[in-house]
Amino acid sequence: MERIEEYIKNEKYLLDQEYHIISELVRIREEQRMSQKKLSEMVEMSQPSLARLESKRISPGIDTMLKLLAPLGYTLDVVPIREDM
Repeated sequence: MERIEEYIKNEKYLLDQEYHIISELVRIREEQRMSQKKLSEMVEMSQPSLARLESKRISPGIDTMLKLLAPLGYTLDVVPIREDM
């Protein structure tokens, strides 16, 4: 449990998690051959805002990530932290 608490307090861990989630969004969008323009229109977000999010220049809220993942057929989920991280 101490190791998990260390991760939570570690800013790098939090940034790594955010980076991973955004990278997965980009991978899924590209895998489905959906353009930024199309996804941004579907969720009523400007394409430049989506581009900033995907380039990790802005940090999305959970509501934004849920809104972006839904048209791709995905959602966020809560999973246990692996002890071997």
